[in-house]
Amino acid sequence: MTDIFYYSSTIANIVAQQTLDAHHILNRILMCIIVLFLIQKTFFYMRMFTTLTPIVVMLQNVLWDLRLFLTFYVILVALSAHMFMIIGLGNDYDAKGADTESKNTAHVGAGMKAVEGTEYSHIGLHLGTVFSTVRVSIGDFSAIDTSASLSGADNWLFWIIWTFVMGATCIVFLNFIVAEASASYAVVMEEIEENTWKE
Repeated sequence: MTDIFYYSSTIANIVAQQTLDAHHILNRILMCIIVLFLIQKTFFYMRMFTTLTPIVVMLQNVLWDLRLFLTFYVILVALSAHMFMIIGLGNDYDAKGADTESKNTAHVGAGMKAVEGTEYSHIGLHLGTVFSTVRVSIGDFSAIDTSASLSGADNWLFWIIWTFVMGATCIVFLNFIVAEASASYAVVMEEIEENTWKE
């Protein structure tokens, strides 16, 4: 089935490059899809090698075993991002509470134009805050830069929320995921001979 999709997307890409500009967004999307199929096929054929079989099988098993953890992680990140949105992270507000043009200069270098809101100017502040929260959850604390424009009370609230998000997602939750992945790998290694013959 994957081969059919791979060949279909390759033919569609050839036709699209002949009829559209080579840099058209449709061609780029098709090329990304083709690369995803290539990754899948590469992993499929890597299972033939005895030393690579446990890793490939483990990747398949871990993705399935982590489905509940990842669902909980997505919910936790989405709700944590809403806490950052409540205090207006990445936005400036006037005294009446109306949203004004952002004066955030955290990402401005010498002679560069200020980026309004956040560095995610093309996807909007809402989705940008979600991505920023994901970055906090994996140990990238660039959201601290955008807190410089918050007022005193909001800044204190930011640090309380940031500590909670960092503790809940980065320290506790990612350690659970690593432990679950290690357990899944141990199960695969216990059945390595059976898996090798099966593959």
